Amino acid sequence: MVKPCSYSSVVDNILMVEQILSEFTLSKEELKEVMMRMQREMDRGLRLDTHGEASVKMLPTYVCSTPEGSEVGDFLALDLGGTNFRVMLVKVGEDEERSFKVETKNQMYSIPEDAMTGTAEMASDYIAILFQYQDELFDYIAECMSDFLDKHHIKHKKLPLGFTFSFPVRHEDIDKGILLNWTKGFKASGAEGNNVVGLLRDAIKRRGDFEMDVVAMVNDTVATMISCYYEDRSCEVGMIVGTGCNACYMEEMRTVELVEGEEGRMCVNTEWGAFGDNGELEEFRLEYDRVVDETSINPGRQLYEKLISGKYMGELVRLVLMKLVNEDLLFNGEASEQLKTRGSFETRYVSQVESDTGDRKQIYNILSSLGVLPSELDCDIVRLVCESISTRSAHMCGAGLAGVINLMRERRSQEALKITVGVDGSVYKLHPCSEESCLLHLLSGPLCDTRSAAMAMTHAVRDCAVHHSHGHLSSESTYHQSDMASKKASNKRQRGAQKSCSNVFSMFEQSQIQEFKEELAFGCIDQDRDGVIKKQDLRETYGQLGKVNVKDEELDEMLNEGKGPINFTVFLTLFGEKLNGTDPEDTILAAFKLFDPNGTGFVNKDEFRRLLMNQADKFTAEEVDQAFALAPIDPTGNIDYKSLCYIITHGDEKEES
Repeated sequence: MVKPCSYSSVVDNILMVEQILSEFTLSKEELKEVMMRMQREMDRGLRLDTHGEASVKMLPTYVCSTPEGSEVGDFLALDLGGTNFRVMLVKVGEDEERSFKVETKNQMYSIPEDAMTGTAEMASDYIAILFQYQDELFDYIAECMSDFLDKHHIKHKKLPLGFTFSFPVRHEDIDKGILLNWTKGFKASGAEGNNVVGLLRDAIKRRGDFEMDVVAMVNDTVATMISCYYEDRSCEVGMIVGTGCNACYMEEMRTVELVEGEEGRMCVNTEWGAFGDNGELEEFRLEYDRVVDETSINPGRQLYEKLISGKYMGELVRLVLMKLVNEDLLFNGEASEQLKTRGSFETRYVSQVESDTGDRKQIYNILSSLGVLPSELDCDIVRLVCESISTRSAHMCGAGLAGVINLMRERRSQEALKITVGVDGSVYKLHPCSEESCLLHLLSGPLCDTRSAAMAMTHAVRDCAVHHSHGHLSSESTYHQSDMASKKASNKRQRGAQKSCSNVFSMFEQSQIQEFKEELAFGCIDQDRDGVIKKQDLRETYGQLGKVNVKDEELDEMLNEGKGPINFTVFLTLFGEKLNGTDPEDTILAAFKLFDPNGTGFVNKDEFRRLLMNQADKFTAEEVDQAFALAPIDPTGNIDYKSLCYIITHGDEKEES
């Protein structure tokens, strides 16, 4: 239970808290200034004479046209952009209606800390150390690839391979790129300044047990843009808001001075995370931002990203909470040792706090796990802190995006420009928000998830070129919508207080709701797409599953569960009732720990398979294979069960840039 609190000084406390948090509020004029400064740095990054000193590097990608329909066949895709690494087999073809049909099989692997940071056993001399560290990371990637090919019995095939590599790279061709610098916690020595594709090819060659044709390397923003183009032909911008933050867009070739050629367009990877590294954001950075930067592994770099991305958001919240504790405005002026520890307030807690239904139980549980016993007022203050920081993050990101689209509009000499932005990333997908607060028409369809890399790769095989399109949305209205989002965000607390446990939408993440509606369930059953599930919809769905002659009585019984027309809201309610007994993350984690007495964080895959197939509700071999498809398994056959628990309870989140 949440402890009761004295309300004698509540008003005074809240006023002082809001005064401290007001620093995170950005006015329309301030956001417009950020937008214009972003445009100026982008322009400097494109020009040959100022590129070297520009904070926004505007890296050419050599992607010069969008998908045009000939991308069919089998492909292998790799995706490295966070603490997990994915290998994916992609089959692209056409369905009966000659529309794109994409089938994927993928496996996620956890990257060991020593491979990420170069903390391996020391070699005998400096040069050997550098090569050891770069080799260790790429040898691990090659080992994962070998494991994946073995599992799917395709080691004998020499497939075209595409590599989504979500770090700053200077492309010299579509399959050649020099790593400029690591970000997002990676610091493996010896890779910076080298051709990433060459390092991968060398690692594959060293193994010698399979061959692969590495045809392309792209950034995850580019992969997202290309994959979303399959869904919406006006998509010319890709954006990632996850572990890091970045964007790409289609630029006129005549302005990309780093590459020869005047005709057409090329996708440019902005690498806008470094915006501010030359002082452009100095007056917008608060004391908490400076502490986060100073204690990071790359002080003074990626300053815009540090204001926005998921890697830093949780720590920003913790620092503000400690400030309030020190001002005797929170937790009776006393903080636990956990809360005093850097990194203890994880970014996922921010989403969970803001998703609290109003009874404060979720907030209380999070704070209790950090060693504090909060009052109701404490819970409300923590929510205010999370909302303030996440809102600033969204507004900063929106200002940058408005800058990108304004620049596109100016380049094309248009008064109005219609554009679709393909968006992916854990923060964007998992943070609670309402559709009406989106800055633009943001497409996050079924191809804008883990398959984005794969779809981009199939296109890369066909030369990875990008085709142009345009329409109607003025830069003025773009920024106006950002301002509208600002006004709506200022009312978030009032809306949050009105939430109720009875609201079925509060049971699911926004990304889950979208998937239920469009891809996983409702959209598949609603055969005629009229927004209501009827008897004929059910009959056709059963027919597609191979079950014919279903009795009318059975179908009527199913429809009667809705006690009226089954629209999406009713469907989601019924679905939620079925899932209401799902174990929470802590419960599942505790169950796994029974099989991990030494606390390693891993369980053996074969042993776990045996248990699943022989204990309690016995799994079939096929069911185990389906479960393992989600599991982060290292090449030695051990399951990272902490990551698996998070996937089970929150969805399959990729830590993108």
